[in-house]
Amino acid sequence: MVAAETVARTGTVLIKRPTIDSAPATSGGRPETADPKTTSCWPVNPISTRAKAPCSTVLTVVCCERASSVTARVVAAGI
Repeated sequence: MVAAETVARTGTVLIKRPTIDSAPATSGGRPETADPKTTSCWPVNPISTRAKAPCSTVLTVVCCERASSVTARVVAAGI
């Protein structure tokens, strides 16, 4: 028996805009000045001075060895 090599890839997505609108879609012009709505329950860290891009893991792919037996495929098809 030969051990199959496992390789995993992880994908990320960068978010370009907030998920909460700052003004309703039915607004008839410029909205009034208001405090921004937060999208997180965690407070902002005042110590950090570096800009960080938000990212989320959305997909993990694991590659495995493909079956190559022609005989098994023919038997499974009932031929």
